[in-house]
Amino acid sequence: MIYKEDVKDLKDYFVSISSKYDELRGKEILSPLCETLRRLTKKDSKVLDVACGTGLFLIPIATEFDLRLFGSDLSSGMLETAHKKARNKNLRVSFLRADVHNLPFPDEYFDVLISTNAIHHFDLIKNLKECARVLRKGGSYIVFSRFREQNNRSFWGKNFPKFADKEDRLYNKEEFEGAAEKVEEFNLDDINELSFEKKATAEEILAEVANKKYSTFDLYSDEEFKESLKSFKNWLNGKKDICYISEIGEVIYRKV
Repeated sequence: MIYKEDVKDLKDYFVSISSKYDELRGKEILSPLCETLRRLTKKDSKVLDVACGTGLFLIPIATEFDLRLFGSDLSSGMLETAHKKARNKNLRVSFLRADVHNLPFPDEYFDVLISTNAIHHFDLIKNLKECARVLRKGGSYIVFSRFREQNNRSFWGKNFPKFADKEDRLYNKEEFEGAAEKVEEFNLDDINELSFEKKATAEEILAEVANKKYSTFDLYSDEEFKESLKSFKNWLNGKKDICYISEIGEVIYRKV
């Protein structure tokens, strides 16, 4: 398995937040994701959510679309939560534990693949090659990921000490564009930068830190995190409602 960080640490992090994952993660990209799926799928299209987590996006997709849906993830804890949610809603979604660089599916099996807020954990080129293998010709791989430059200018990147420097796993926009040139099976179909207005109280912001909403916080040593949090609390002191812009990139590769 080829990941950008220690696999055990990665699995431990997601096990630790699996029960509260849905509460921590924003769902603002669901609408643009569904718009793209409407354009690229038809009834009974086979769609795989790569690194689906708890099914945060796959479950609502299953309620809205008549598709053959699959979800894969490395974390058994996340998959258990996803499977339970699908079962409780009587939704037909197949879940399985799988490595994103070695998917247990035959060649040209899927019509569309999606990945949301996860690809920064992967080796981009190796993942693209594997996704190209399991996609039919003309199929699409839809990726939602914050670009590194977006993270640098984000609320957290600008205001939480060392956040932008610590988060070195994200790919920049040019890397996503260049990846299509390195993986001959793919063409870059589209690339967009999306932005969303957000508002939170200081208490809500601090709760996100306490719950380690972003895996970036796990990249700090205990002492670094303690000192950074102290500085951040001082910056937050006296502030009530905080308005900011959240950005993310949408990248669509098409298999040729």
